[in-house]
Amino acid sequence: MWLRSVIDEALRRLSLSRDPRWVTAGLRFMDCAIPQTADGLRLILDYASAPEPLGRYFAARRLAHFASLDNSRAEVWHALQVLAVDRDRLVREGAAWGIATLLADDLPSLPLLRDALTGPASPDLLRRALVLGTLPVIRDGRPDRLDAALELIDLALAHGGPRAVGGVGAVIVGRELAARHPERAMDLIEQWAGHGSAAHRRQAARAIQPVLTDRFPERAAAVRGRLDGAAHRRDHLDETSADIPVPTRLIDQIIGQDQAVKIVRLAARQRRFVLLIGEPGTGKSLLASAMAELLPTDQLEDVLIHPNRESRISPQVERVSAGRGAALIRERQVQQQQALASLNYLFWVAVGAAIFISGFFSLTRSSPWAALGGAATLIVLWLTRRRWSAAAHAPLPKLLIDNAGRAAPFVDATGFHAGALLGDVRHDPFQSGGFETPPHELVEPGAIHLAHGGVLFVDEVSTLSLESQQSLLTAIQEKRFPISGRSLGSSGAMVRTEPAPCDFVLVLSGNMGDVAKMHPALRSRIRGYGYEVYLQTTMPDVPANRARLAQFVAQEIRKDGRIPHVTMAAVDAVIEEARRRSERPGHLTARLRELGGLIRAAGDLAVSEGAALVGPEHVRAARSNVMTLEEQIVIQNDTH
Repeated sequence: MWLRSVIDEALRRLSLSRDPRWVTAGLRFMDCAIPQTADGLRLILDYASAPEPLGRYFAARRLAHFASLDNSRAEVWHALQVLAVDRDRLVREGAAWGIATLLADDLPSLPLLRDALTGPASPDLLRRALVLGTLPVIRDGRPDRLDAALELIDLALAHGGPRAVGGVGAVIVGRELAARHPERAMDLIEQWAGHGSAAHRRQAARAIQPVLTDRFPERAAAVRGRLDGAAHRRDHLDETSADIPVPTRLIDQIIGQDQAVKIVRLAARQRRFVLLIGEPGTGKSLLASAMAELLPTDQLEDVLIHPNRESRISPQVERVSAGRGAALIRERQVQQQQALASLNYLFWVAVGAAIFISGFFSLTRSSPWAALGGAATLIVLWLTRRRWSAAAHAPLPKLLIDNAGRAAPFVDATGFHAGALLGDVRHDPFQSGGFETPPHELVEPGAIHLAHGGVLFVDEVSTLSLESQQSLLTAIQEKRFPISGRSLGSSGAMVRTEPAPCDFVLVLSGNMGDVAKMHPALRSRIRGYGYEVYLQTTMPDVPANRARLAQFVAQEIRKDGRIPHVTMAAVDAVIEEARRRSERPGHLTARLRELGGLIRAAGDLAVSEGAALVGPEHVRAARSNVMTLEEQIVIQNDTH
């Protein structure tokens, strides 16, 4: 009884605590406190039906340790089944942990787990807990346990619904298994890709993550080809676009520009410049964004601007590792606060001592000089405190570029004026009287500085003035560029920082008319240190490209978020429209932005009718809603 009272009190306190460290420590204490005996099992089973979620969570995590007791395995498993479908998510996660313990420590329980996966009455939440329970076993990596875990995952694919196996491919196989056992992961994906089940093929597509693509490029390409062929056959006619796997990386979402994707991958690996020329809607901005995703992040930096005591109008630049900039400023703030606290403490101690001494001598010796001396001492202390306080309140550095906890930056500088592109210095309305702002705090980075370590993208390159193109050329040559005031009437017109780093990958885009307006030296720089790419407007009408167009439909629906998914018949109608818009026999259009407009228009019609899915009739009806102005004028003239 005393143990039950102690655990009840511990659970009560942990329920009130919001600190996860205390919760973890308390659960570990209770794990050690309950003996692994029949009495301990009775106590744990009582908590499995407790009204408090934390009590049920504790029981779910601890139950599996009692499976090895005589005649207790079935009872333990029954309790875990109930907790795996609990209404509280925390309890369900605890049940997944308990199942993982059962799988790792008690292989005789494996038949029970198999039956739960294959049983027709087993709920998907239980199957999901079983699937999640394989994660710790995969991380541990013991061969016999790993084989059992992969067997359970395969059974979950064969018998579980989408709610049970949603993350099997991407999370469990593509991330966890691929990171620790890449060969096993690739073998399993190849097995799934050739499986007759659509669920297995979908999970194979989701499991082809970058870590496997980079390590096994040929095998990954073969798997993708096999999956494209399966998608083209579409022997599972009841599927919708919700069942089409969508890649997580932007580079894998680009359709119809295989040569451009290949060059962008090379340019990202070698940090080369790229000039993308093509018709609107062919994926230029998406290619630039995808390039930023491919860049490494291990060399990202923060940039700080410090006041210059020798020359106020020339702030100093400091480069530190990513994430260190904000920490340095916090350290300086703490140092200032500590210095001010110490100064105030010493000041008031000195004031108290001066008052006491002057008052003592004034009263005991009746001397006015003692009072005058005390007053003079207080004035000196006050002046000294002001001087030292001003020194302690020295301006803090400004964090100009913060790259903490992020991927390589992608900065779209399309249409930027010179100040936004190259940096500027803000105007200070209070320029005297002790209210002025330190010059270094007025400095603002330009797009070239914000893109340091990442990608600077400029669409419609002809919109850049020749002066800005010349400055951009200087920045990419020197890989650093000073920030100066660019408004002649501003108080910051004289401010000019030390050269700030701007080592970026430049991606320019436009159409053929923009090329003639480029600065010759800038284009020469790109041709000498990068690639010029002309984007295709059509692609061959082959099964692989039709499968990619089906992927594009699924991508657009997920991006939009306001329209329902489409049937496979509607996907065929979109592909037929892509053939018509290509205006070339045996080709499909690669101007996918306009095709995306058709998909959204069809989805809007389905929403207005209250339809659960977009059908081919919606796609055909939407064609009249997305006609260009020129097409509408021609039709109107024909009717008259």
